[in-house]
Amino acid sequence: MRKTIVFFKQYVLLLGFSLAPFFLAAQQLVRGQVVTLTSNEPVVGATVQDIRSGTGTTTDGRGQFNLTAAGDSLVVSYTGYERVTIAPIPDQDFLTVRLDPNTTLSTVIIQADPPDVSLRTAASVQRISRQQINRTDQLNPAPVLNQIPGLFMQSGALNTNRITIRGIGNRIPFGTAKIRAYLDDIPLTNGVGETVLEDIDLSLVDQIIIRKGPTASSYGAGLGGLIQYQTTSSERPASYSASQSSGSFGLSRTVLQADVAGSDSPFQLTLNGTRTHSDGYRANNTYDRNALTALARWSAPDDRQGATLFLNYNQVEAGISSSLNETDFRNNPEMAAANWAGVSGGEDYDRLLVGFSHRRQWLSPKADQSLRSGISLFATSRNNYEVRPFNILRENNRALGFRTTLDWTPGSESFTPRITTGIEYYDERYDWTTNATLAEGALGELLSDQLENRRYYNLFAEMHWQPDPDWQVTAGINLNETQYTLTDQFPQDQDDQSGDYAFRPIWSPRLSISYTFAPRMNWYATVSHGFAAPTLEETLQPDGSRNPDIQPERGLNLETGSRGSFLFGRFSYEVSLYRMWITDLLVARRTALDQFIGINAGSSIHQGLEARLTYRLPDVTGTYARVSYAYSDYYFDTFLDGENDYSGNALTGQPPHQVGVEAQWTPGWDLYIHGRWRYTDAFPIVDDNRIYNEAYQVTDLRIGWQKGFGPHWQIHPYLGIQNIFDEDYASMVQVNAQGFGGSQPRFYYPGLPRNFYAGIRLEYQIK
Repeated sequence: MRKTIVFFKQYVLLLGFSLAPFFLAAQQLVRGQVVTLTSNEPVVGATVQDIRSGTGTTTDGRGQFNLTAAGDSLVVSYTGYERVTIAPIPDQDFLTVRLDPNTTLSTVIIQADPPDVSLRTAASVQRISRQQINRTDQLNPAPVLNQIPGLFMQSGALNTNRITIRGIGNRIPFGTAKIRAYLDDIPLTNGVGETVLEDIDLSLVDQIIIRKGPTASSYGAGLGGLIQYQTTSSERPASYSASQSSGSFGLSRTVLQADVAGSDSPFQLTLNGTRTHSDGYRANNTYDRNALTALARWSAPDDRQGATLFLNYNQVEAGISSSLNETDFRNNPEMAAANWAGVSGGEDYDRLLVGFSHRRQWLSPKADQSLRSGISLFATSRNNYEVRPFNILRENNRALGFRTTLDWTPGSESFTPRITTGIEYYDERYDWTTNATLAEGALGELLSDQLENRRYYNLFAEMHWQPDPDWQVTAGINLNETQYTLTDQFPQDQDDQSGDYAFRPIWSPRLSISYTFAPRMNWYATVSHGFAAPTLEETLQPDGSRNPDIQPERGLNLETGSRGSFLFGRFSYEVSLYRMWITDLLVARRTALDQFIGINAGSSIHQGLEARLTYRLPDVTGTYARVSYAYSDYYFDTFLDGENDYSGNALTGQPPHQVGVEAQWTPGWDLYIHGRWRYTDAFPIVDDNRIYNEAYQVTDLRIGWQKGFGPHWQIHPYLGIQNIFDEDYASMVQVNAQGFGGSQPRFYYPGLPRNFYAGIRLEYQIK
């Protein structure tokens, strides 16, 4: 009862916050510049008009304009150039509008936001821009991801991370699961729901899109949500760049990139090479990664079809320090766990990602209907050799798959629904062995030899319908079927675990509505379903037999929220309130040093409030402040683990309060000062709630100078300080850790102390 009362108090606060914009001035100040597309010269005297009110202005001698808009769209025109319609007006402090010479004066509509993250998206969707990514050392996405309310990324090392969204995935022992992830249209999630993001170098990423909570869509129905990395934009100019940075603990990072051909060419090619080395803060913590990437894009002259080819190769060699018990964490955080240090534990792997996609518009632009298709083919390969104190793991992964979509709009009227259908298929072969670990990590006798085949398909359909200009309805459904086949290739142990396991097909629906109640202000509500299948290992019992009763976790999410901007566009906000019911809760019970089994132990409730507010200083480009807050009231509704009843306890591994502040100041002279502060509340790390990880706060600062020299050169030196106040904290915890042989449980991965990095980036643009 107490939890329900607290939750409804939060709801009242949300309602007040959502309705507040009704009573504020529903206008925004739009600032920008109009230039020519071909030469980038300012256009003097161009007309900029607000479509709703009819008011307008003209550009000054520098091609710049200021206009107070009452609506959410503008039209820009000038004699001898194409008329440009901007709809909706982007939430940016300064716009650049490019006009193309054309005697026919046809209308070109610029979509200011990508369709997946537009104002009217009826879901909790947030985006991280390239500029935000570039304000970090680019070693790890944790600093920027942790500014998203509801997302919690823990980082034990550069090769050991865990991401949870709204508490989903917080019980995974050593990685990220139950969250779907994609690089463009290439899955980064394997056949058992495990995701690895650290192999994708952030220099390749143009933006990150996060969908929170179960969202049945064309990218599956992940229980926790979706993270999508989008690669370098095809609109980048032809250029060559090189960057070098160095920092604490032997950090050295080199990035070389060539963007061949500019945005006006039908063919673009990006070549990227990176090398990263770190000695590590802790013992046995070295890290080396070398990566090569090629990204090629082609578009037909009429832009009715195009193709993309992506190749990415990573070679990683990294030590593993593992977690520490409380005594070592407090007194000697630089040490590695003794058993891992004793065998020089670590991993050595290479990974290849290949993807090809093709899109086509089948009907003429003059047709009343629109029919578009897209197909993506992808393949992944990974080979790993991992030395561990209990055994040596050798892995060989091969995966093939495809995605295909068909997008149909049966009419040209604005209220005509848009329908998308498609299928995604994934087939993975996972071959793994374990060997005894001898002195100094040498390879011993064979202990096991297993072959897993993991397969799934997603059938999906979505409908987007706009019955009038202010209302939008989205309905979707996803059908998933997952199958595992295990072949035991080690008969010597007299325990044949071979067999097939398939889960019943799962239907996951979604229904959302959104309402634009004022210019640049939107309210939405959604109900959606998602699931997370257990891994094959979780379906096995200690004696090696399969548990036929194990079931996927399932979740139902109810959510309402609002997003928009007001006070002349200076303030923008996002706020959401949600309640999720998770049933068939999967619990990984540790039965030995290297053995976990899965059980369906009950259900949990995830309810909370998330808010994000941004203020941009008028008349100063690039100066802003952003505050994010997440209140997470998560608890076990029913949870029976053997003889233990944890019903009513707080959910393990989830902080109830998280606050993030990000700010940037541009005082002039091409300087910027960027700061980031994050507070993480204390949270339980065992199911009985006896032990808590302490609250902590981390502050980062970066100073940089971006300057152009002549028409071609750009220089960008920078200096960063992370954990300025030298906070002692655990950057990752192992929930429900157990001690074996009388040893203390090892819960904690120590966070980095105060550390520094500095670098410089040079870019040559071909005009």
